[in-house]
Amino acid sequence: MHADADEPTTELRIGRPFVLGQNGTMADGEVTAARKTGTQAIERAIAILRRIADHDTPQSLTSVAKAVGLNTATTHRIMASLVRERFVSYDAATERYQIGPDAVLLFAAAARRYGISAARRDLDVVAATMHETVALGVLDGSDTVIVLQSESDLPLRFSRPVGTRVPVHVSAIGKAILAASDRDLAEWVDTLGELHSFTEHTITDRARLVGELELARERGWALNDSERYEGVRAIAVPVRRDGLDATAAVGLQGPVGRIPDSRLEEIVEALRACAGRLSLHLEITS
Repeated sequence: MHADADEPTTELRIGRPFVLGQNGTMADGEVTAARKTGTQAIERAIAILRRIADHDTPQSLTSVAKAVGLNTATTHRIMASLVRERFVSYDAATERYQIGPDAVLLFAAAARRYGISAARRDLDVVAATMHETVALGVLDGSDTVIVLQSESDLPLRFSRPVGTRVPVHVSAIGKAILAASDRDLAEWVDTLGELHSFTEHTITDRARLVGELELARERGWALNDSERYEGVRAIAVPVRRDGLDATAAVGLQGPVGRIPDSRLEEIVEALRACAGRLSLHLEITS
């Protein structure tokens, strides 16, 4: 039986019908549902990739599912697709997952595109001369994200994995980026949400934080003085291109005892020289 040309037709698709328009295409409601489903699947896959990438050790299906808030069946289905596409690797002997080779290729391509590969040489120079860990970070909302790091050559050193997120108000890198912006600092601080306390030195008063950022803007560098971790001090300077707002900053961090006030001028000078070199090839955008 054929439907009238002016009537929509209904086609059965694995358990549920959808309505086709006169030209045989999906109706608006079905298109919207399909897009929503597709977007949700992509978001879930990205969440899983981020979870796996954030951990150096292979992860179990159960731990990944719990971390991203999905049931194990859904997580397994998405992971199987990621394994087929080589974004995730699976070890059948241990039943564990880790980041796959094609994900590494994507990171390498992004590193080349945004100048991050070249930036490593500049960070290595500062780390070698100052003997402390040096990192490059960007802003993501109210967090600083570490995108590159060169570690100190000393046994006792401060280190964070690439991808580490640090609240802006306890990050020298984050404060340096905020200070090197033309935006109203008080308005920006108001967008940061709750200022959690991590140590007795953490700045949780908004007015005081604004004052700290204004000082950083005036002197051109920012300080984190045991505000995130007790006994760890950090200094950072912004990386700017052509007079634009900073979208990245380079910072040095280490034990308080090795970074006294008497070394600040020397460290800031080294970081500024590094930031100047980075600004020539770094193309991180907000």
